[in-house]
Amino acid sequence: MKINPVAVLPQTAEENVRLLFMAEEGDIPVMLVELLQRMPWRLHFPASRTFINPSEAQAIGGLLLGSDRAALLSIARPESHLYAAFELKDDAGKKDLPKTIQTLLPESSLRTIERGGLWSLEFKNGDELLWLRSHKGLLLLSSSREGLDLMIQAADDPSKRLELPWDDGSHALLRDPGDLALMLGSGEKSPLELRVDWQVKEEELRLAWHTQGLLKLFSPSDREILSPFRWEGRFYRPEPVILKLGLKLSRLPIKGGSIERLGELLGFSLDELESFLEGPCLVTIGGRAEVFKVPLTGVLVQLPGRGGVAARAVEAIWEALGPIGANRASVEGFPVGGAISFPFTVIAAANDELALFGVSDVNSLGETEALTLEPGILWLEVDLPALARTWSQAEELRDIVGAEIEPEEFADLRQWMERAGRLSLVLNSIEEGHLEWQITTGGNSDVD
Repeated sequence: MKINPVAVLPQTAEENVRLLFMAEEGDIPVMLVELLQRMPWRLHFPASRTFINPSEAQAIGGLLLGSDRAALLSIARPESHLYAAFELKDDAGKKDLPKTIQTLLPESSLRTIERGGLWSLEFKNGDELLWLRSHKGLLLLSSSREGLDLMIQAADDPSKRLELPWDDGSHALLRDPGDLALMLGSGEKSPLELRVDWQVKEEELRLAWHTQGLLKLFSPSDREILSPFRWEGRFYRPEPVILKLGLKLSRLPIKGGSIERLGELLGFSLDELESFLEGPCLVTIGGRAEVFKVPLTGVLVQLPGRGGVAARAVEAIWEALGPIGANRASVEGFPVGGAISFPFTVIAAANDELALFGVSDVNSLGETEALTLEPGILWLEVDLPALARTWSQAEELRDIVGAEIEPEEFADLRQWMERAGRLSLVLNSIEEGHLEWQITTGGNSDVD
């Protein structure tokens, strides 16, 4: 008799829960799981602070990709422990579980402990053994044999099951007692909680998240800076659009770094530089560009509402480019600045309402479009397959100029991007946001 994977998670006190995950049938976020598998593990926490260790993450990721439904629980007290359950997709595979497990986890070593359904699992350079058992149509995973026993007890006795903070649907809950707050520079051990809710429907992932406790890590002035804003105006749309990023720049670290050197190049005081940089900023990857006649994708930065200081910045940029910009062409509607196409495409132009800066062919700017963003502090749209192709263009440029652009460790990430579809994300506030992810292959080289 089949049971829901969440029904085998054993009972524990609410304050012990560090990570709780539940995915209903059809809601396994495949592309997101594959992305997490490809991201190098760069953060190393002391053992007492981990939510899951790298071996557990490898096992969970591989088994999720072979499952219809899944649930997992990671607890911190009385000691760190993992419990997870998977309803595998392939009924035929369930009849030969060792083979199925090895197919889903090719980098693991599986050892039969008891014939009929108990295995130990180990990864190269892994931390500790993991344990697997088959029970009531589910594949159970735990960090100990005793953990498997607790899961079987929960499956057979509802009174021993974990009490869930939700009734149904697909969700994840991440709790930290305050260790992360200390690592992020907070002077106190402030608890944090992240809740994620999602649904996969017709190859589209819709996901929303909400945090509690995060505001405490920001000072009142920082909260004011990061308050949501509604951004309206007309902006250029270089075709084909691959990525658009909108955000409000504020309180940038100007002194003592590259931004201060930019101010020196422009001949700006720190106050003038702050006035020029701070405010809404739209970054677009799209359109066309050339470097020594090598075709590339363009990059354009649009800064609205900067006024006369933007005109001064444009003039300073062309002065810094010297003879290269002597024959620049004017840009329609922009009395200050212009654009060139050789040896590389550059645009730097300003009018009373908008300043343009970038490596972009002026003929690919297209027409302005009315852009109205929902209230938020950051907004992103990206066509990931098209971005992967742009990455390939950068490799070609590397071969020509002899520069190192792409570390080998990111090659797998680029391959993932080639079939990852289109993503739209809004960070509505410090504490919450949402995304929509068209999980399709091929890409359209355009973001509506």
